[in-house]
Amino acid sequence: MTAAADKIVADTLRKKGWEVLDKGWPDLLVYDKETRRVMAIELKRGNDGLRPEQREMGLVFSDLLG
Repeated sequence: MTAAADKIVADTLRKKGWEVLDKGWPDLLVYDKETRRVMAIELKRGNDGLRPEQREMGLVFSDLLG
């Protein structure tokens, strides 16, 4: 999908009341088919901390998805 199409879809969903996160995605999304476990992993170096949008994404994964 092109960036323009992404924006159109995101804007439409926001108008309908959905929260749309288009920034802050983890570096890796890993899963195990057998156990059906999923992990979102954000890799950092040195003193690099999470950006606000990464914190928000982390809350979505932990609070809404368990």
